[in-house]
Amino acid sequence: LGRDWFKRVDKNRDGVIDFEEAAKFLPKIVKNIDMNELRTHFDECDTNKDGVIDFPEFKDVVSKKIAEQLNNKS
Repeated sequence: LGRDWFKRVDKNRDGVIDFEEAAKFLPKIVKNIDMNELRTHFDECDTNKDGVIDFPEFKDVVSKKIAEQLNNKS
C-alpha cells in the first residue's frame, strides 16, 4: 500500500523521505499548507524521530488517512 506514492516523493531514491522532499511534494496535494504545518505533519509521521520518513512510517500514515476517509463517509 502506497509504494508508488512513496517512490514519487523519494526523489533521490535513498529509501527515505527527508523534509526537503516532503516540502516539495505535499503542497501539491495539500493546498494552503505553510511550512510550520508541514513540519508538524512531517514530525508526526516520523514516529522513530530519526529525521526522515521510511516506508513503514509512510504506510502507517497512509493507512490511517484512508481509514479516516472511509469513516467520514459512513
